[in-house]
Amino acid sequence: NVGGKGASRRDDEPPRETERYFRFVEACWRRNLYAKRQPRLVAKASTFTLRVKTLLRRYPDCKILYMVRDPVET
Repeated sequence: NVGGKGASRRDDEPPRETERYFRFVEACWRRNLYAKRQPRLVAKASTFTLRVKTLLRRYPDCKILYMVRDPVET
């Protein structure tokens, strides 16, 4: 269980909710790609943290970069 007992697990949410979420996100991405006339997108979105399995299933060719920083140094 990500985050311990009782934590939210978006990868386990009902398929209808997952589809609704991704329809919204994809519409935003399409508008961004169209406006910037770019072939690809980089999304810095913490909302994907609990949806990694779903993200990889939906976009098998996606690349995920997980950045970690030292809180003492920043």
